[in-house]
Amino acid sequence: MKLLVLLASILLATPAIAGEHLKELKVDPTRTIVFRGPVNEDLANATINKLVELDVDPPAPILIIINSRGGSVAEGFRMIAAMKATKSPIACVVDGGAYSMAAVLFEYCGKRYVQTYADLMFHRAAYGVSGNVDIVNSENRHFQALLALITEDIAFRMKLTTSAYMALTENEWWLTSKQAVNAGVADGTVDALKYTYTPPPLDILKLLEQEDEDAMRKGAFLQ
Repeated sequence: MKLLVLLASILLATPAIAGEHLKELKVDPTRTIVFRGPVNEDLANATINKLVELDVDPPAPILIIINSRGGSVAEGFRMIAAMKATKSPIACVVDGGAYSMAAVLFEYCGKRYVQTYADLMFHRAAYGVSGNVDIVNSENRHFQALLALITEDIAFRMKLTTSAYMALTENEWWLTSKQAVNAGVADGTVDALKYTYTPPPLDILKLLEQEDEDAMRKGAFLQ
């Protein structure tokens, strides 16, 4: 407990780090994944499929907008694997809150932004298994090994020792946007998201115009 109090006081008392502060972040809907709701199989499948679709050659930036209270550790692992396999650069912005597994996923983004009034929460992962004693023990060993790998990885990304990260997340570690930047959990803050419209290429527009003209002529003929 003394270690936890000491670490928290050091992090919160540290002078502000010169993280990025953006008045607005431009959002291209065609290159954006909206990550809202619980981390479950449906959200994981939708996110992974979209990452595969947007991972073009040559690579182009992908933005993930997160507002989630967390959820399944197993599905979170699947999403982390997909994010790490994506060649296109991934930026994430927390718009609302990123808690538990959603906060862990946020740490695997190349650029990490937090909306000014959003927050994050990290804690130690929990999971449940059922079955006979041998199955429970086997699954327990498996998940403990996976959690150890993730814990070490997250601590490394935050420039913390594993023991320091474990102390901070002994209960729940809550962070405002500025505290997240100061702690090295985020790269910057954002005041607002500005959605932009990217018009289709000229050849696509001409094709659509031609289809409209053909449809109008066909309609006139039928009349």
